[in-house]
Amino acid sequence: MLSFISGRSVLARTVRRCRQCGFRSDVAASFRLERGGMFERPGAICFGCKPYPARPDHLYWRGWFNQLFTSAVIAWWCGFERGLTFGVTVWLTLVIARPLAILIHEAGHVLAAKTVGFDVVEARVGRGPVTLARRAWGVRWTVHRYAALGGLTLFVPPEGASRWRRAVSYLGGALANLAAASVAAALFPPLDEALWGLAGAVAGGWLLLNLLMALSALWPTKGGDHPSDGALIVGLLRKRAPETDERFPLLRQTQRLTLAGRFSEAADIFEAQLKTWPNDPYVLGMVVHCTAQAQGDRAALARYRLLAAEAPAGPPRPFDWHAAMTGWMAGNIAWSAINAGPDADLDLAERQLQIALALQPDAPAITGTHGAWLAARGQADIGERLLTQALPELETPADKAAFARRLAQARRARNDAVGATEAERLADHILARAHERPAV
Repeated sequence: MLSFISGRSVLARTVRRCRQCGFRSDVAASFRLERGGMFERPGAICFGCKPYPARPDHLYWRGWFNQLFTSAVIAWWCGFERGLTFGVTVWLTLVIARPLAILIHEAGHVLAAKTVGFDVVEARVGRGPVTLARRAWGVRWTVHRYAALGGLTLFVPPEGASRWRRAVSYLGGALANLAAASVAAALFPPLDEALWGLAGAVAGGWLLLNLLMALSALWPTKGGDHPSDGALIVGLLRKRAPETDERFPLLRQTQRLTLAGRFSEAADIFEAQLKTWPNDPYVLGMVVHCTAQAQGDRAALARYRLLAAEAPAGPPRPFDWHAAMTGWMAGNIAWSAINAGPDADLDLAERQLQIALALQPDAPAITGTHGAWLAARGQADIGERLLTQALPELETPADKAAFARRLAQARRARNDAVGATEAERLADHILARAHERPAV
């Protein structure tokens, strides 16, 4: 059970910082102490972050060790004839400059994707928690704790984008690394022995690093947490198998819109699909969800009521994940019904929560929605416990911030002014971190 703020006065004024999300506070009860990271050092974790899972960091440590070993072998080969100092310099270049080479690789993907007209959402350098985030060229750039362990660029191809346009976007990273290697080769020609001093060792290490990254990216492998650029290109060359699920085209089309933040357009597409699939829980749930993201919960509740009034009698056509989607839809409707301001309908929220809890009792969003409903009904103590239980498990910044504000309301109802202020500050911090603007 996590430890949270009580209504008692807090004497400690030392400002602490969450090691996972960077949330700062001088209220000691806003944090718990956990061991984490590669070296299992103790650190502060705020009440909005998940408990530390050791396995990812241990995997990152293994990947980092493999990189050090591979770089040492390459450096030994380079320094075999030119001496120890040359080899050590090459090794340090291969190790220290890797995050920069990854940044160049991802920048190549961004430039290539934008050149062929794709929307680029995010470019990541590294793995693990985010340590730095900025927005440039309309793209969110993030540097993660383990910055030397690969990267990822998330772009959204428009519907019907040709294979060559996709291939160009996949090739952009390797081409950027090859361009960086070419610059190093031009500045320090390998055959010119007079230039092969320490500066030449740095240039040689940089050249090898970029060549290796380009080769690794183009090698068709599906290992790791996502396929390589080469594997994606090979997939484009193969003849696509016919789709057996009629929902795939709808999912692809709307995912492109939601990734680009165009929730209003996605909601209209889902509403139009309801005429073909009446009473479909996934489609109706997505109408409510996308409308809430675009216009707020009050508009989402009004739209749901209108669609419910026009819905034909009878159950929807069943599909594989029908039960789970019915629970998810009910949770979306309940959340909007609770948060609709003057139009809030707690009775509708209760009916929908009964469905959601029966079908998805362990889903954090459903647990938190139940807590918000209890707090709105006057049971702030129980509601707070459920909200604090759900908050660390939520994934998206928008959901975390919304539930944090509900937690603030529950605490305020319990006359816990300090706890309510901390929950509001956490919500502001989450949104500021997601949009790269200073927190208020």
